Amino acid sequence: MAGFIVGSLILTWILCSALNAFVEFAAIRRWLNRGTAFLSMVVGVLLIAGAMAALALWGFPESAIAKEAVNPHQVSGAVRTSAAINVLFALGYCAFQLRRFWDDA
Repeated sequence: MAGFIVGSLILTWILCSALNAFVEFAAIRRWLNRGTAFLSMVVGVLLIAGAMAALALWGFPESAIAKEAVNPHQVSGAVRTSAAINVLFALGYCAFQLRRFWDDA
């Protein structure tokens, strides 16, 4: 179950990094102004956080790893932990990148 938590965190990191790269590229190319880029980053990260929380809450309990678990309490703990970690990581990543994004202006 720790593998799911770590794996979903890595997937969250990859998705947030890809979003950040795209938004910064669009802002550099002037496809988006800085206000629209800021809003795009916030909305994108909230969507990623929601998708990863949904994956943890509804996808993981149906997985083979969860079905092999001896104790259902372990599964529910891993679900809550994974959802919380992914949402907090996505929000922290967004806050850090947006601060840096505006400081570079």
